[in-house]
Amino acid sequence: MSTDSDLNSSKKRRSLKSDLSVGVSEPKKHKAEEKSMPVAEEDEALQRDPVADLKSFRASCDFLKSSIKNIKQLKSKPNSSAEITSVRTDATIHFIHMKKLNRMSHFRCRKVRETTNEAKHKIDQCHLQLQNLLYEAMHLEKEITKCMEF
Repeated sequence: MSTDSDLNSSKKRRSLKSDLSVGVSEPKKHKAEEKSMPVAEEDEALQRDPVADLKSFRASCDFLKSSIKNIKQLKSKPNSSAEITSVRTDATIHFIHMKKLNRMSHFRCRKVRETTNEAKHKIDQCHLQLQNLLYEAMHLEKEITKCMEF
């Protein structure tokens, strides 16, 4: 048998807990509980200007392109590892910024989908009520014609 440190270093494995009884299991989580996203980031996404974020995203893309070209040129020169590290650090910061902007755009898309679905649901409810009223009016008209014929 191997020790716990050997198991943790070679593979990630689920640790077994001996104090749990056989029949007891964890309750299932709802989707809302599984999505524990930071509320502050969602609020920030809704408050930020999407056009400004797009411009910032394009600027970061351009910076990354130029950084990659710059690193390629620096690699051909000897003793430029400090400069490469500096450029790589700046490029990493811009890459992280791009990832944040991507998350913000996904938050905005999700919010638009939710509001669209809510509006669609309201319209569907109103349409169903209208159909019910039209059916009821048609039924009453048939009853009136039957009474008039009698």
